[in-house]
Amino acid sequence: MNSVKVVEYPVTEKTRRLPVPFVATFGAALAQLELQPHNIDVWKTVLKHCKKAKIARKLPAGVFKDSPQDVVDAELCLIKGEVMVRCSHLPEGKLWLRSAPELAASRLRAFEITSRAALIDPDFSRLVALGDRHRDAREWEAGEHHYWQALNLYPHHAGYITQYAHCLKEQGKLVEAEIFYRSALAYALRPSLAVPWGLSRYDIQSHVEWVAGQLGYYERESGLTGDEAASTPLGERPTKRDIDLVFDLLYGHRLHDAGQVLDVMRMCKTIECVFLWAIEQREFSTVNRDLLSVCASFSSTT
Repeated sequence: MNSVKVVEYPVTEKTRRLPVPFVATFGAALAQLELQPHNIDVWKTVLKHCKKAKIARKLPAGVFKDSPQDVVDAELCLIKGEVMVRCSHLPEGKLWLRSAPELAASRLRAFEITSRAALIDPDFSRLVALGDRHRDAREWEAGEHHYWQALNLYPHHAGYITQYAHCLKEQGKLVEAEIFYRSALAYALRPSLAVPWGLSRYDIQSHVEWVAGQLGYYERESGLTGDEAASTPLGERPTKRDIDLVFDLLYGHRLHDAGQVLDVMRMCKTIECVFLWAIEQREFSTVNRDLLSVCASFSSTT
């Protein structure tokens, strides 16, 4: 993609007047994009031309004036990133692609956006290819490293969370492996999310049970029912990332001991439960003394 010829197309009075549905040529679509850089329909039109074009087009300078932080639509962020990558604006495109999942309104949406963005991101493709190669050669430590790098780019990618857990398990890092198998399972419990992207909740659950059994822990229930009915984000199963976010929010730091993280994951079946458990800890009142004082003052005046 980097070696293709890049050409520019000027904005003219004719292209200024073209409505979005009638932008028939690639050049005219780019000209329309310069006039409407925040219009997702224009970006979709440009993307269609990108997929058909044999040469890359240079995007108008105006589309680079904003950043992903200025956008609230995950789909627009994703499409912008794909267009930029296809037009050989790789640094900008990768930034938009990697930002898109964080704009998603739900876990299901974040994973779906992640899966689409990761297919386009050349760095992710390179890293997982290296991870797969080392995994197949049973070079578990090297595979772990490359999967870890890939997940730093797309932490919602449940498929490669699972592969990362495999590499941990094969090295005997059973506590860490169970943490990441449970994280992957939190995505796979949703059939509407798991099936289209090839996740098997039963396979991942079997890995959870095997690793937990090696650690002397046995689930009283499989946990394969009920999660489909989670109606709010707080009703979802917690991932390691969720637990990190809860403790960052409530304590200003994460749980550094993997055993503690695993204990929380085993005990708390929802993110809401993680919040409640964290608040019940003795340290919470010490760390959040000022906040509790404000709440007490507010309560006394109402």
